[in-house]
Amino acid sequence: MIASLTYFKVKSGKMDAVIEQFKGHDIPAAKSREGYRGVWLFTDHETGKGIALSFWDSKEVINADAQGGDYQERVKKYKELFDGPTVRELYEISARD
Repeated sequence: MIASLTYFKVKSGKMDAVIEQFKGHDIPAAKSREGYRGVWLFTDHETGKGIALSFWDSKEVINADAQGGDYQERVKKYKELFDGPTVRELYEISARD
């Protein structure tokens, strides 16, 4: 299983809009993708920082998403809300409970 972490910073006063967009669009879109295993969104209203953590069956599933442009299209929808670029990292899940 693979974890995808996307780190982001939100413009002042825009965190609630990010959360609503994530819940209303990104979660339903992810649920429809093959290989999807779940997602968590972590936010800090004080600092404007956040992390989206999603779980997938394999890197191939995530790479297909990135190559197909779907990931970049989703990020573009946040352009007015984010304060700078996002950083995405992939990790193999080596242990879990």
